Amino acid sequence: MKIIGVLLIQIMILSSCQNKENIKGNEGQEVIKKSVHNHSKRIDKIIHYSTIDAMRNGVYKGSLTVKELKINGGFGLGTYNRLDGEMVVLNGVFYRVKSNGEVVIAKESKKTPFNSLTFFDTDFKNKIEATDLLSFNKSILEILPSKNKIYAIKAKVSLNYIKLGGAEKIESNDYRAIGEILENRPIYTHSNVKGTIVGFYYPNTFRDIDLHPFHFHFISDSKNIGGHIMEAKFKNVELFFDEKESIEVRIPNTKEYNRDWEKVEEIKLKSKY
Repeated sequence: MKIIGVLLIQIMILSSCQNKENIKGNEGQEVIKKSVHNHSKRIDKIIHYSTIDAMRNGVYKGSLTVKELKINGGFGLGTYNRLDGEMVVLNGVFYRVKSNGEVVIAKESKKTPFNSLTFFDTDFKNKIEATDLLSFNKSILEILPSKNKIYAIKAKVSLNYIKLGGAEKIESNDYRAIGEILENRPIYTHSNVKGTIVGFYYPNTFRDIDLHPFHFHFISDSKNIGGHIMEAKFKNVELFFDEKESIEVRIPNTKEYNRDWEKVEEIKLKSKY
């Protein structure tokens, strides 16, 4: 793999494998004990390429390809260069939700300006009763052992209704804030769907790296429906959590990223992201 110029920021969460084995489950929570020997073969971390703050400042081009990203994890989310579709990564497959809502497997040559990837290894799981996205989020917050740590979250769900946001390819010289662009994003609604929610919980400390507290994408079991979750009405929910020990942020070495970001604070105020 071609080595690009990056700044590696490793923030170690003080949580050992042995600590994970000793988590006390909440009511209804099943703790999954891991083998310390097997788990030690790789650091349990998230690799984050670029930041949400970069997209608030119009950075929509990266240099990493899907082929290069596969070594970073088989679970995650993001987008593709110039917002050419939403990214959902599940079981090692990189899906691209096109602007018309069609879901395809992304070409290995496809590049990305922003993504969050990990290898998902369940620490604990829990079944919850949730009616809408707000109650879903609240239930997760009640389950988390600590709100100061980072978690990869997978949910197997059956839905009465879901509203998803897409992304439409922009011009190469479009540097508007991500929040402004997505005000007119494609919207898809579906009823009676089963699938998987893919996402992350980030404490407030990481709000300039990714959305806080949650960032969730969805892919249906039939693999023909996907996108960024905006609304949902739930039938059944089974949650799986992977508590992360660290996050590594890789900074793109591209012209778009290296240019001066003007009126940063003004852009943040205008952005919902």
